[in-house]
Amino acid sequence: MLRIFIVALSLSAMSCATIAHGVHETITIDSSPSGANVDLKCQKISRNGTTPAAIVIPRNATDCVATISKSGFKTKTIAFDRAPTRAYWLNFIPVSVAPISIADNSPLHMSEESALPLLLFGIVGLGVDAFDGAMFKHEPSNVHVMLESSS
Repeated sequence: MLRIFIVALSLSAMSCATIAHGVHETITIDSSPSGANVDLKCQKISRNGTTPAAIVIPRNATDCVATISKSGFKTKTIAFDRAPTRAYWLNFIPVSVAPISIADNSPLHMSEESALPLLLFGIVGLGVDAFDGAMFKHEPSNVHVMLESSS
């Protein structure tokens, strides 16, 4: 019974970020006044919209910058940082629990044959989330800019 629980836990922990929120994210950009043009450019992609805009980008997009412009107003530029999501860090649970659990005096004691799959699933989860980009999020994910009159 314990072995079934461990395997189920391992499978649920695999690729936490990919399972939790996928490989794309939505960046919302609003402005006062609304109706401004939005050009969101990253290293390999470019997206356009009009405020209020909900723009979907891959989580692994790099060097993202949004330019918000409207006739009669000064243009604003917003740079986005990319950081690991909380869900990505959950992959470290099996990676850290497995080695501890095979120690002789561990309260989480399990056999090596049970701990090895747990360790491997955690490592695979880390790799999958890094490979498909699900490990990342862009900040800020919600932007509101006050456009200033250009006159």
